[in-house]
Amino acid sequence: MSVFWIAVAVTVPTALAFLVAWPLWLKAREVIVGNIVGALIITVSVFALIAREYIQVERIRRRCEELTGGVCAAPTADVFMRFAVYGFIGLIETMALFVVSDILDHRRRRSGYAPEWR
Repeated sequence: MSVFWIAVAVTVPTALAFLVAWPLWLKAREVIVGNIVGALIITVSVFALIAREYIQVERIRRRCEELTGGVCAAPTADVFMRFAVYGFIGLIETMALFVVSDILDHRRRRSGYAPEWR
């Protein structure tokens, strides 16, 4: 596992999801649509990162089999754990997206009431 790709998984999908969802939350006042689009961006990026990791593991395994004649040691990290790291990162990013959208929607709804009724 590469720390670089984990850093990419933490930063790029989150930033992209917020950049796309933010105008929908504030200007169009479509919180649900913003959440769906943002979560879709995060989900697609997680699947892409898992596919990249799978391809990398398969390349390592095939290269090892070519060099040793079919006898290979297992990778240092379990393959499932490699995929699970990206899955949990995507889960946390999606939860953060929903929490931020809920905070913004709550503030917008409360601003429509007079201060004495808040």
